Amino acid sequence: MRTDVHALAAKLPPVCASTLPATGEPILIRFGVKGFYPQSMDFDCETFNRTHKITPLQVEAMENGSMFGWECPGADPDYLRKIYADLAERIATGTDRRQPDTTSLKLADPAE
Repeated sequence: MRTDVHALAAKLPPVCASTLPATGEPILIRFGVKGFYPQSMDFDCETFNRTHKITPLQVEAMENGSMFGWECPGADPDYLRKIYADLAERIATGTDRRQPDTTSLKLADPAE
């Protein structure tokens, strides 16, 4: 599944702020551009995004697009919203298949 980058432009800001997970370094991400632009450590990402009305879902989509390409499904905030809604429903109903079914596991008997 490839995302239509032109349609995506209407859903995402031209730029958003984020941080590098490994270092906490603030960065800017530009729509349509792979990679990021480092900022000074005193740059406040939350204030930047809040001032520009950028949602956390848009930031996540921008992070995905900048790393994996803007055609990937994860660069679309609508796709992410659906994935999270589906996951929340599976967890709420107890049908989240990602959790292992341990009822059929036989634990080793320490006496054996």
